[in-house]
Amino acid sequence: RSQRPSVVAQISRQIVSMFGGLFGGGGVALQAEQDSTAQPGKKCCISDPLEDINLEQFTELFWKYVKERPAANPAEQGREYSGDRDTGICEEVKFETTGVMAFFADIKASFYFKYSAKGDEFYIDQYAADSTYTKLSAKATLKFLPDSRVELLYEDFGLRKAGPVVKGTLIDDIKKCGYDDVTVESDQDSISIPGEKSAISSALDGELTTEALWSKLKEVRIDAGGEEQADGSIKLAVGGIFATTMYSQIKFDKESDDIISHDYLDDDTYQDCQFIVHTKVVQSPVRVERWSLPKAQVVSNEKFASGEGKKMIDQIIAFKRSEE
Repeated sequence: RSQRPSVVAQISRQIVSMFGGLFGGGGVALQAEQDSTAQPGKKCCISDPLEDINLEQFTELFWKYVKERPAANPAEQGREYSGDRDTGICEEVKFETTGVMAFFADIKASFYFKYSAKGDEFYIDQYAADSTYTKLSAKATLKFLPDSRVELLYEDFGLRKAGPVVKGTLIDDIKKCGYDDVTVESDQDSISIPGEKSAISSALDGELTTEALWSKLKEVRIDAGGEEQADGSIKLAVGGIFATTMYSQIKFDKESDDIISHDYLDDDTYQDCQFIVHTKVVQSPVRVERWSLPKAQVVSNEKFASGEGKKMIDQIIAFKRSEE
């Protein structure tokens, strides 16, 4: 179980990704870093022309994709829908890790999406674990161009996260530090930063400071193969059940009394940080608080164009191939 931190990151990425899925390649190619026409001034990906597909057909394929696309990963347990094409279709996607996945990360949660269209533009709004559909976490805009190409613009707004995935990682870390009876609640009022939300543990027995927790977590990371750096931080590279090595670097910031983890996902250069996780111990009573800050960004690079973005367009047009 010592490899769980990075495996949890892999599962988290699969769960919250709009486009994540365990489906094959082929299909259409996307060009990275193109100028957006849907949102001038931003970059996007643009596909090659879609063969024998016009706007009317693409519209029907999009709505078919909404309700009939394959499961994002084995943890997906079902979907529920409300609304219609005119007002927008709201979707609750239910996830629960079972079997070997539950061994690595015990996560049971729902994530929420809203799908809508206007003319030649199609929208996928992601609300993470917000069942009220009010806090927009990320958005994908697809635009069907006159020459049958499709523009795809994906933007993550960097919304603070304190939901079930953050809860799962915090439970895991605290238990590895010797607190077996701990419970954690997600999306609680932050103790250290009023007005924000955090995942917060139940009260822990005995004395504990953030620095003392860091000493325990540092040992856990080193036992998992982490390497201590000159500044005292720990770099960790761990492979997992999705056959992707994940990279992170964690340190203790004495000035802010904060354990800070920079997660780089599969970037082995430790340069492109995708989210930062903050962990603090608060007193009276002793509890542990955690939240995550994703990188606010428009994603239009080659990796996205040949990976998640391409897979999404492929899935949409695959419904046409299935009808032929």
